[in-house]
Amino acid sequence: MTGTPPRTPAAGRFRVLAEIITERLAPDETRPALRAIASQLREAARHLLVAPCSSVTPVQASVARYEAEEIGGKHSATGLPADFTAYAIAPLRSLPLPFPGRLDPVGVAFAQRERDIAHALHLAHEDIQRQAEDTTAWLREVFQLWHSHSQLSEAVRVDNARPCNQP
Repeated sequence: MTGTPPRTPAAGRFRVLAEIITERLAPDETRPALRAIASQLREAARHLLVAPCSSVTPVQASVARYEAEEIGGKHSATGLPADFTAYAIAPLRSLPLPFPGRLDPVGVAFAQRERDIAHALHLAHEDIQRQAEDTTAWLREVFQLWHSHSQLSEAVRVDNARPCNQP
């Protein structure tokens, strides 16, 4: 087999995700969760790089990935999608990349912003060439879109709960 083994790009993506998550602006109470997630992602990258070539996805890397997603799931303030590590393992498996659920905002401006974010995320997911050639910038763009979606989600939740927006 020639070329780079798929585990090497996956390990690189795990490291980039750890960097992105560590840099994320978050409330003080969320910082420990973000550091723990980043630590698990770095651990997954390390296991991908040191495991024997016969193993497609080493168990230790899978466990670290699972732990990172578990921590993220317990701390919704991180703003990460539930299956955010799918972006890292894309070189290893043909799994669909995460996509946000509908927010169903009452306000027209929020609805347009939701469409804009969803469209941009869809375009980023479809840009296979950029994923391969400029992975770091691509991941940063994708996670900025997820961050924007998370912020919009909170704004929509507040706006939809206003008495004037109730049926």
